[in-house]
Amino acid sequence: MVRMRDLTTNAVWLWEREKFLGRRFLMQEMYQNYLNKGQIANISKEEDPYWEVLEDRLLGVAPAFLQALGYRLDVDDKLAVTSIEGEEVGTLSFQLIPCTRSGKPWSELDASGSGHGDFVDDPNELLGQPFHFKIGITDLDILKSRDQTKVTIRYRVFKETDWTIVEFPRDYFRGGTSIRHLIDHTRIVSISQMTFEHLDYLTNHCICFMVYVSQTEDAKDNMSSMKVSCAVNMLFINLTIIFRSVVRKWAKPTQLRFIPHFQEVSSIVRSVQASRRYSRVQAEEYCDVNRLKTELTLIQRSLDRHVAVGEQLRDLCEIWSKKKPTSENCEKLIQELRKIVETKNTIPRLTKDRSPLGHARSSRVG
Repeated sequence: MVRMRDLTTNAVWLWEREKFLGRRFLMQEMYQNYLNKGQIANISKEEDPYWEVLEDRLLGVAPAFLQALGYRLDVDDKLAVTSIEGEEVGTLSFQLIPCTRSGKPWSELDASGSGHGDFVDDPNELLGQPFHFKIGITDLDILKSRDQTKVTIRYRVFKETDWTIVEFPRDYFRGGTSIRHLIDHTRIVSISQMTFEHLDYLTNHCICFMVYVSQTEDAKDNMSSMKVSCAVNMLFINLTIIFRSVVRKWAKPTQLRFIPHFQEVSSIVRSVQASRRYSRVQAEEYCDVNRLKTELTLIQRSLDRHVAVGEQLRDLCEIWSKKKPTSENCEKLIQELRKIVETKNTIPRLTKDRSPLGHARSSRVG
């Protein structure tokens, strides 16, 4: 990606490399025609390579990994919104909740009535079945004030081509306003039949919530300082390039470390490269943290299951210890034991005093 900035309005665009190279070629062609003919060609605004339609600016991205959904676990988490430079620019609160087609969460279903639980041991158990989950956005907090700016969130799921757009009111980020509590975006994603491709998507991919802010033609925030800063930086870079080329041609290698600004320029280059590496490392850290949360929840749910089965066995022993040891009662006892062993997907809800860690637990990740 190439970031372009208008020094008169401070507007920003992100271009693909191919688009940038195409514009650069058109600019060079215009300049060459000017040198040959001595005048600037009269072209329309749409054909002018120096003009671009004003678009919303990408503020940052928040990746929500989906691994927990493969185990039919709820996700209720807060993500850092990170800019393309790797800086945190805000936080996003979201939910991913496995549910029925009507939107009722699996965790709220009565296991005895539905015959299913809200948790699976292996994601492969979902193959061939319909799968639904609910996406919820509950809050967005931006570090810098955006009182008069329109903020939107865009995201796509799986192979969707159209963006789902969540718009925030212009006064949503104004301090002390009650409108912050009115945002509640929910959407149900339905998969008619789970395949290996769907499982791979849940296991190894994420939903990227992309936060955009609007731009205006007269956006001149810090315009003067920005123009001076950009001009000074461009002058410094151009002089440095010339300076370095001369130095490399005439100076000895052992003398380079004593040349003024040479080490400074090298540090700038290294800082840019480090920023790109930091962005990649940060994305990997998000993925690792998500997997750790999922694994921790799976371990906790397995522990709850074993504790619940142990309690059922204990209650069963107390009941049957008072009955006569006849062959008929023995067969009934075996049937009761089979029910407990075979009902692996049903997890009785533990009360607070029965929790092995002494406190109530939630099936939510994060």
